[in-house]
Amino acid sequence: MQTYLQSESEKPEDIIKNVKMEERLEWLKKVEDLGNWEVALLKELCSRIKPAFYGDRTLIVREGEPISEILFVLQGKLWAYTSSGPDHSSSQDIHLGDGDIIGAYTSSGPDHSSSQDIHLGDGDIIGKELVSWIQAQPHSSRLPISSRTVQTLKRVEAFAITAYDLKDVFINKPEPPPRKTLRSILMNIRFIRCIHSQLIRNREIL
Repeated sequence: MQTYLQSESEKPEDIIKNVKMEERLEWLKKVEDLGNWEVALLKELCSRIKPAFYGDRTLIVREGEPISEILFVLQGKLWAYTSSGPDHSSSQDIHLGDGDIIGAYTSSGPDHSSSQDIHLGDGDIIGKELVSWIQAQPHSSRLPISSRTVQTLKRVEAFAITAYDLKDVFINKPEPPPRKTLRSILMNIRFIRCIHSQLIRNREIL
């Protein structure tokens, strides 16, 4: 489970405040499943974003452990590898550019061989499958399992959305207003006509 630490040079809340609402929404929309959510729900998620700091060579999640958050990397270097270990002599590194998204946590992510190390950095998003998992089974107490170990190479600054907050926003989303039937529409028209007629009578009496 991630512990949200305080930077020596910056308070945790400062990182979130420095990212405007529009920018946060754009980050969330990079996760395909979140891009289909209503803006009101996304704004609620934005209000629950938490800052996250990791030191050099810090373990974020271990292969076989539950995924507890979606991590949006603002700055830093990370890598993800399987239980076969980071064998640089036989592995082929995969370098991702700014804004790339990788499903480092689940086997349903991109099809990388077990000998490949995945290098992550600024703009990358880790754990996006958590959204589809919660949408499919929002009331389950279980969480998806990571198929890779994710570790920092250099100090990482990020913001995170926890599985709890994601699930809470999704479950408690407001129900859409009921659709009006033809009968209810006709009744409203009759009611309005009745009120109108009564007003006319009152004027005639006066």
